[in-house]
Amino acid sequence: MKRGSQNTIIWLLLFFLFPFITAIYALYKSQRREARAIIILFTGFFGYAMIAKDANLDLYSYLNSLNNFSWESGGEDSMARKDVDFYTYLMIGIISSFTGNGHILMAAFGLVYGFFFTKSILQFVEDRPISDIFQMILILCFANIYSLSNLGGVRFATAFYLLFWGVSAFLKSRNKKFLIPIICSVFIHFSFFIYVLLFFAFLIIKKFPRVIYIIALASCFFNIGNISDFLGQYSGILGSLVSERSSLYLNEDIDSFESSYRNGLLSNATKIAIYVEIFIIAIILLKKKINITSSAFQLFLFVLLLFSLYNMIYNIPHLGIRTEKMVVAFSLLPIYLVYCDNKIMKKRKVRYIATFSILGCALLFILEIRRVMEITPISVVFFSLPLVNITDITVLEFFKFW
Repeated sequence: MKRGSQNTIIWLLLFFLFPFITAIYALYKSQRREARAIIILFTGFFGYAMIAKDANLDLYSYLNSLNNFSWESGGEDSMARKDVDFYTYLMIGIISSFTGNGHILMAAFGLVYGFFFTKSILQFVEDRPISDIFQMILILCFANIYSLSNLGGVRFATAFYLLFWGVSAFLKSRNKKFLIPIICSVFIHFSFFIYVLLFFAFLIIKKFPRVIYIIALASCFFNIGNISDFLGQYSGILGSLVSERSSLYLNEDIDSFESSYRNGLLSNATKIAIYVEIFIIAIILLKKKINITSSAFQLFLFVLLLFSLYNMIYNIPHLGIRTEKMVVAFSLLPIYLVYCDNKIMKKRKVRYIATFSILGCALLFILEIRRVMEITPISVVFFSLPLVNITDITVLEFFKFW
């Protein structure tokens, strides 16, 4: 038996016996193909095992979405509309054709999520494998921004990893094939047309870094007024479909949305992470003695443009909040690249950079871990694969009990 086949069998055996621990180790070894395969298997396994005890959760609706699905309409409660939610519509339709078990559906969603997640992680480790604790923690911070808790909502986290993979790979390689995943992110979550337009705008102005610096700085102070009214007025120009989806975002009850998120600890933690990471980016760009590759520099510029967008659309429910986390996630890749490229010659300086970047994400990291614990059965963490359905007690309930 070839050594490669032996390694694969060992990975699968470890995953069968200790899925959670094996997945964490696979993340550490994620430059290896078999390790990435284990991560994909784990996200599928996690999707299957997820528990929704709150009927208000998207996860609860997805778990119960198969029984009333129809190809003609998608079903009232099926979380799938064939006009815009192409991804969920297609997946729910396929899975409903042979089972009514919502956990099978979530496993399928988990596998797709995991595939794009590993493609995103590969942008970190493909040329710079993990070799120290700082690299590992930076990747854990990235992985936890759109963590497995976001798998319950299915679309946005999956679309984000598709977009992140496309943008990062394109800026690193200039290969036009990576424009495909960027554009396809819209078919998973319609709101991503904004980020796709932003990326193409970036391609036009990226040759003028000072323009991007000015835009980023001005966005911190320039109040453009009620952008919701502006977008609501002109979105109809792009057609009824765009107008309808824009109204869904723009006319939402912002007061209730703020009370549930914006005034909460998670929002404050995300804001802390944003401004810490942007401050670090500014320091890196100002320090002439720090080596920055062309691809890392392009990524820094894109983060600054994304940060500008965040400042301008923050008052839009959903969009502003989701863009918060996106700014943090995109900023971690060029910081990781700069750390790896300078850690030998300028060890002390880049360790400070990595440390402050990690500290900036610390509170957000802790809160996201807690969200994951709310939907994770203890069997996923402590038991082997065959015992996944042995209990419906979540990890959070377990720790509260003790």
